[in-house]
Amino acid sequence: MVGDSDIMVVEADEYDKSFLKLNPHISLISSLDKDHGDIYEDYDDMISAYKTFIFSTKSCVIGNRKLKHKFDTTYAIEPGSDFYAYDISCKKNSLIFKIRFPNNSSIKTYLKFESHYNVENAIAAAALAFSVGISPISIGKGLSSFKGVSRRLDYHYIHNSNLVLIDDYAHHPEELKALISSVKMLHKDKELFLIFQPHLFSRTQEFENQFAQVLSLVDKLILLDIYPAREQQIPGVSSENLIKKVTLQNSWHAPGKITDSMLHDSLNTLLLQHKPKLLITAGAGDIYKLIPVIKSALS
Repeated sequence: MVGDSDIMVVEADEYDKSFLKLNPHISLISSLDKDHGDIYEDYDDMISAYKTFIFSTKSCVIGNRKLKHKFDTTYAIEPGSDFYAYDISCKKNSLIFKIRFPNNSSIKTYLKFESHYNVENAIAAAALAFSVGISPISIGKGLSSFKGVSRRLDYHYIHNSNLVLIDDYAHHPEELKALISSVKMLHKDKELFLIFQPHLFSRTQEFENQFAQVLSLVDKLILLDIYPAREQQIPGVSSENLIKKVTLQNSWHAPGKITDSMLHDSLNTLLLQHKPKLLITAGAGDIYKLIPVIKSALS
């Protein structure tokens, strides 16, 4: 816990339906993307759980307008909601934007080294803060002082090779798509090299075609083996099969565990051969452990 306020902010996790143990005063629904096929029988089963969570909310439910569900209050990255962003621009590694509030007030603020999808998250945070009585001016100051979180567009630099290295937790096709589009917007002049570690055999199986489409959006790709986490391998589901569906000329499957020296050697060979200037490591597993390896290879 941080601070001594009587307000507690909790991330409600739908993975194992643990969010149904909560009875929040205010809840925020940012996404209803299909996920966790090992927990929910189908999409309708997941939506049913969300409806139960919404019903347990005591006061107000804030929702992303694009979800097209009925919420008490909505937010969006464009006009048409109770809270929305406008005049969004990118300047010197910062995203500058304005927020319109339901009382017709507005503030100008910015996020440092952030992605376009985090502007949407900022609007959601502003909606929550406003709902508990925080003033728009204080909200704007708070957002501009936000330093980001670990493994979410987490910047690492290798100055002597002029490399921008970004690490991110993205592991769902929609998250990965948002990450790629945001990095391309922030670094328009650089070729995008991605190292991706799929997370869970069940997720890879369920979204194999979507992953293939999204992974094809980058310029060069190294696909690592699937991180199993809590699962046993599913026959026929592998990174080797997934990469066959990726429509990239420059794509490679690098097998092995993150700690394997053979994998490190394969990565070193590819990275030294292509010498990327913009590199992303992405995934919810242990891919972040490769950052020192990458830095050592390219320094």
